[in-house]
Amino acid sequence: QYSQIIYVDPRMGNDQNGQGSQQSPFKTITQALMIAQPKSLIILNSGTYNEQSGENFPLVIKQEVTIQGKPKLQGRNIKIEGNGFFVSPTAAGQNVTIALMNKAAGVMGVTVTNLHQRGHGIWIESANPIIHGNTLVRNGNTGVSVNGKSAPVISNNYFYNNTGNGVLVYGTSKPRVENNEFHRTGYGVSAVQNSAPILIGNTFRDNRIGV
Repeated sequence: QYSQIIYVDPRMGNDQNGQGSQQSPFKTITQALMIAQPKSLIILNSGTYNEQSGENFPLVIKQEVTIQGKPKLQGRNIKIEGNGFFVSPTAAGQNVTIALMNKAAGVMGVTVTNLHQRGHGIWIESANPIIHGNTLVRNGNTGVSVNGKSAPVISNNYFYNNTGNGVLVYGTSKPRVENNEFHRTGYGVSAVQNSAPILIGNTFRDNRIGV
């Protein structure tokens, strides 16, 4: 199913001498993405992935690549924190932690935080990835932003304390938003322009506005 499996460990890994194997992991997701072949799986060990650990943001995922931490635990102890300038073809310059485009396969089992006041945790740009089993917490603008002509599956995620939106849907995107929990997040789900999200089995608690 996967062309290669790459292991990353921010505490024990090494980008210079590491092999990306389980015994000899890389230190950064940035390095793993640089060498990832199409259809690669990048497995993250526990720890914090940020600029101090050597990451270069935004992390851009494409070519059917998947990033995976602990989906069953919604990314507990696997924290991706940071932001960088991303030029979106449909929405100009943005501040983004993880960008998925060009057949990106997915992000599963991580915790994503973007403290920038206009920050987006996960930005999907005309792609159809699976966003599953993550925690989106304390993103300045939006947890998961769906743009252009995207049809991702956004399932079993926990959105907490995001200032603007949990999920924001733009363009002609048609995401399937299923079995997520939106808690103390500005707008749980916002759909604008000609977007048409499908909402199934989500829970909304203590948000400024649910949908």
